Amino acid sequence: MKTIRVGLAGCGFASHIHARSVALVKASQISKLVSIKPVVVADTNIARAQSTANQYGWDEAVDSWEKLFEYDLDLLIVALPNGEHAEIVKRATEYNITVLLEKPVARTYDDALAMLKIGAANPNLRVAYVNRFVPA
Repeated sequence: MKTIRVGLAGCGFASHIHARSVALVKASQISKLVSIKPVVVADTNIARAQSTANQYGWDEAVDSWEKLFEYDLDLLIVALPNGEHAEIVKRATEYNITVLLEKPVARTYDDALAMLKIGAANPNLRVAYVNRFVPA
């Protein structure tokens, strides 16, 4: 059975939606077809990262997104501030990691063009639009 090793960058509002979604997928009928392994959560506030990891059943927490690349990840969920997307997505592309990027993809038009170029180099770059657990 294929195991998908997942990392999560950022522990703000949007990341909790993704962390919960990974936990739900892991416990769903899909787990009969593919194994989901929530490996590592990263945030500059290590206490927040650890809290998120504990709450949703992730193995580890680290204090910077750069440390995510020390793990053998198959999927990286990026829920960082918009201005930080390009650098981490570019790095994930270099590591051949599939990326699920929280919207919006960029802060400015120029940043969006840069992300478009990165996306052309990474056919496994997807933009999330998750509203399932948003209270509104």
